[in-house]
Amino acid sequence: MRRLSSIVLAGAAAVLLSACATTTPSVDLDAARDWVEEVVEAQSDGPGAAGHAVLQVDGEGDEAPDGSEEDGIRLDFADSANVVRADARCYGDGTNVVEVGVTVYSENGAEAYSYGQTVACDKEAHTIQLGEGMLSSAVLIEATADTATYAHVTIIEELVVER
Repeated sequence: MRRLSSIVLAGAAAVLLSACATTTPSVDLDAARDWVEEVVEAQSDGPGAAGHAVLQVDGEGDEAPDGSEEDGIRLDFADSANVVRADARCYGDGTNVVEVGVTVYSENGAEAYSYGQTVACDKEAHTIQLGEGMLSSAVLIEATADTATYAHVTIIEELVVER
């Protein structure tokens, strides 16, 4: 009898541990929306900022939150921008992550270069280097995650100081 109860206890512990291991952290989406609105309000559109995007990440991987075919947010530049980095952040307590992808289109649109990084959702800016910088006509920003949240990405262009 004692052996049977040990086996049952070990089995119950294994089920409990596996349930904990597969639980995806959850995010308060109302708090995440409030946070991203504060980030947008504090966002500078001064020199160096080529543009920014707010993404509602659905937590399902590859489909947009509204079910559309749109895979991300495209920023088209009126004048070519020499983009050098993206600053990406997302809402969470640091236990969840978002995969952020940035595709940079060449000045004539004939070439595209993709960059990506896993970003910890700790509300802090994480830098994604965009190559050596190139004149760009547009960027496409995408984000996927296992947990629904909000992400904010700022595209930074290189500033040239003329004398």
